[in-house]
Amino acid sequence: MAELERLQKLVDHSFTASRWHVADLTDKEFFRAPTKPCWGVWRRGEAPRPDVLGTGEWVIDEHGPDAPLVPTIGWRVLHLAVWTDIYREWTFGFRRPKAEEFTYPGSAAKAVAWLERAQEAFSRSVHGLTENDLKTPRPTHYGTQRSAGDIIWDVAIEHTHHGAEIGVLRDLMRGRARDDWYPGPWR
Repeated sequence: MAELERLQKLVDHSFTASRWHVADLTDKEFFRAPTKPCWGVWRRGEAPRPDVLGTGEWVIDEHGPDAPLVPTIGWRVLHLAVWTDIYREWTFGFRRPKAEEFTYPGSAAKAVAWLERAQEAFSRSVHGLTENDLKTPRPTHYGTQRSAGDIIWDVAIEHTHHGAEIGVLRDLMRGRARDDWYPGPWR
């Protein structure tokens, strides 16, 4: 299997898995603090720490000096959504956005919708590449250049990682594992 096809499958699988973990996410789950203190989603002015990101009514905690804290499900969903958009723009687009420039939503439904839009746009970009594009150096938000293939890999792993954590937190809140089976292909 060619490297591009392998990366396309990895992106598709990781995005499907993370969407499965956020399906029917409620506001109660979205905002619930699994520990105190934690990284979360807050109304502006109500955040317990000064290091926050966002331009609107809602903000999320930044990786501040008190890191690491346990993130809420809401923080994880918005983290995936914003960084998928940022990586897509830096890797395939022309804009060079920063996480603090975004307006974050204050509900599970709007956050999941953003995540889905970001994943669809990123996936379209990946599926529009050629094998040769994978080796092309691309700019990153942290100032270095990396191959498109390496950046795609990182985004897919991030969705797998945070998606699984969201799933575990939701299982703990329910007091049991989900009783439906993951819908994605295994081969």
